[in-house]
Amino acid sequence: MNILVLNGSPKGERSNTLKITKAFLDGVSSKQRHNINIVNISEKDVQHCRGCFACWTKTPGKCVIKDDMGELIEQYVRADLIIWSFPLYCFGMPSKIKAFLDRMLPTNLPYMSINEDGICNHPSRYDLSHQRYVLISTCGFCSVKNNYDALPL
Repeated sequence: MNILVLNGSPKGERSNTLKITKAFLDGVSSKQRHNINIVNISEKDVQHCRGCFACWTKTPGKCVIKDDMGELIEQYVRADLIIWSFPLYCFGMPSKIKAFLDRMLPTNLPYMSINEDGICNHPSRYDLSHQRYVLISTCGFCSVKNNYDALPL
C-alpha cells in the first residue's frame, strides 16, 4: 500500500502531531510493510491559489503556477492511504496545508454534480475510489466540542 503523510505542521519534523502520526504508522506497519512517504508541507514551495481557473480552462488538470504542487499532486493521486497530519490553529488547519488543499483544484473537473446524498461538488478528474483518508490532529483546547467544525475535510 502507498501511504502519503501530509504533515501540515509548521514545525516539520519537530511536530508533536507528527510524533503521534509516526506512532500510528508503526502500528499500521507492524503486520505488513508499506511504502510510506512523509511530506513536510512547510518545507515545500506551495504558493497560494490565484483563483484563475487556468487549471480547468487553459491547461486542464495542470496548474500554471510553477512550484512543488505538480509533484505533490502526482504523489496524492498515486496514494492508497492519505494521512492528513496537522495541529489545529485558530479552529482550522495551518495556512500552508490549507494552501496545499486549495491548490488541489486541478484534480477536480470544472462542473458540478449532485451525489445521491444531495451533496453538490466537483467530480474528481482521477479515479480515486481506491483511496482512504485519515486525519490525525492535535489541539490545545481543554474540550473537544466544535473545535474541528470549520475544517473543510
